Amino acid sequence: MAPSLQNGAAVKPVNWTESMVPPKISATGELIMDFAVSRKLIGARFFSDVFEAANGKVNPNERTARDLQGHGTHTLSTAGGDFVPGAHVFAVGNGTAKGGSPKARVVSYKVCWSRIDENSCNEGDIMSAIDQAINDGVDIINLSVGGRRGVTAQDILTDGVTLGAFHAMSNNILCVASAGNDGPYPGTVVNGAPWIFTIGASTIDRDFTSTITFSDGRKIIGGSLSVTLPPDEAFDFILATDGTLDPAKVKGKVVNCIRKDNIKSVVEGLEAKSAGALAMSLQNQEQQGKTLTDEAQMVPSVSYHNKLQGSGTNLGGHPPNSPHPPKVPNTYYDVITATAPPSPSLTVKLSPAKTVIGRKPAPVMASYSSRGPNKIQPSILKPDIIAPGVNILAAYSLGTSPTTLLQDPRRFEFNVLQGTSMSSPHVSGIAGLLKTLHPTWSPAAIKSAIMTTATTRDNTNRPIQDAFDDKLAGPFDYGSGHVQPDLAIEPGLYQENEL
Repeated sequence: MAPSLQNGAAVKPVNWTESMVPPKISATGELIMDFAVSRKLIGARFFSDVFEAANGKVNPNERTARDLQGHGTHTLSTAGGDFVPGAHVFAVGNGTAKGGSPKARVVSYKVCWSRIDENSCNEGDIMSAIDQAINDGVDIINLSVGGRRGVTAQDILTDGVTLGAFHAMSNNILCVASAGNDGPYPGTVVNGAPWIFTIGASTIDRDFTSTITFSDGRKIIGGSLSVTLPPDEAFDFILATDGTLDPAKVKGKVVNCIRKDNIKSVVEGLEAKSAGALAMSLQNQEQQGKTLTDEAQMVPSVSYHNKLQGSGTNLGGHPPNSPHPPKVPNTYYDVITATAPPSPSLTVKLSPAKTVIGRKPAPVMASYSSRGPNKIQPSILKPDIIAPGVNILAAYSLGTSPTTLLQDPRRFEFNVLQGTSMSSPHVSGIAGLLKTLHPTWSPAAIKSAIMTTATTRDNTNRPIQDAFDDKLAGPFDYGSGHVQPDLAIEPGLYQENEL
């Protein structure tokens, strides 16, 4: 059985199908807000005492194990969701979704309480949830929440996540946790204790793409979940350069905005919609590298990075005359601003979003995935391994919007999210499968089997690249490498480690 600690679970997302409750587990849960457990989701609890002691009482209507943020449902279904056909977002990515361990029984332990910030989690509540999971008899714990930043060797005795994970390991339970999303800077990895299975994020060989075609013939191939504009119609293009949008200048145009956050940047879409923009192109900042994170924005949008790809007319990065010019001469257009109309007029066409399978190279190290060295002890290599964590499609809660913005009235059964919170449950699901096949294996044996069979090469048989810049990733980025579940089933050699 695989539990997950984060933001709760949806009432009954489509990945929850009926299956028998294992005899060693008694289903536990609540009936608040019409929320009941099933034979798939066999338990749901919430822990709020420490959070409420520090922040005041939670709204009684929200004091429930129900997921009102979406993050918990997404991660739990990634770890243990059953086979569900017809999963998609805006009709892209259409196919059969399943979790890493699709026949597992799952339990949700809600420890985070903000409807818009999935990191609003208190260490004390996390420790309580881990203790309850141990008492409930779980096999694997997925911890898709960030641990305390900057934990040192001295702090290891007081950090709640570290102590809780040690307690789990001493009870023969593997704790799999996210490495954090503060990359590409070194020394940012969290959940770095040696007994925690720490997971970084990588790309997969599937992309959701759209092409921006400028009126001078240049093109940018970017990432997108939805473009609803007529593909053969050209629209005026304008840059938002001062952080504000003037509706008089922006209305009816495609506006270019700068991405603010590494893994979630949806406020820009809200601002563009409020100003009357028809669509948005979302430009990565330097620290976001080449990683394109596709989101269900409130306006049709295409994200792109600033790295030059190739030469000639396909820039693959900067729009013509952006404040960050391309590496080729460009004197035809004046600099476009949101306060001065372009002269001469620049127009763009946006192609419909589509799903592309078989991208190469893949995997690529996600730019935002936190990196080593480990501040607890640099000789303890962290993260341990990387797994898919970019543009992951999974079940989602109907208790919130796909952007989690209160101004967004939409509700989706599936959503695309990114972060090491998404990579961690991939490995939790794989660990659940290994525990089923090898029930006597300890947490150390499962961890060893996955790490020793990992690969440091991509699908072109070259070393894994780093999406942050034009260099190769290394052990402080990906640990032992990228997970290979088929090989982990029979690793040939694995290491036990007893307390």
